[in-house]
Amino acid sequence: MALSFKSVTVQLGGSSASDAALGSGLARWGFGVKFRAVDVALKSFHIGYSDSDHNFFFQRIAIHNITTQEGDVHFDVFMKIRDDTHDANHFSGEIEALVIADVEFP
Repeated sequence: MALSFKSVTVQLGGSSASDAALGSGLARWGFGVKFRAVDVALKSFHIGYSDSDHNFFFQRIAIHNITTQEGDVHFDVFMKIRDDTHDANHFSGEIEALVIADVEFP
């Protein structure tokens, strides 16, 4: 057993009145690896509106649904931003996640 780390980048974006996006990430260790414990932490992020100047009212990034399967770690990333209007706006973002695993190599 050993601690092992991987960085994963997830691209997010869309255009809707809810200003929310869902993406998924994958970190691969390889077949035969057994996970004793796994967690995913937010390492960095960059989010914003593509069009004209917007004042940020609300920002949220969350990592959910961490699962393992045959040497892989899967997770979902939820992003929500809001400006001070309630209309649809094109937005995009990129998050970098740090996957931390206590692994047992074959």
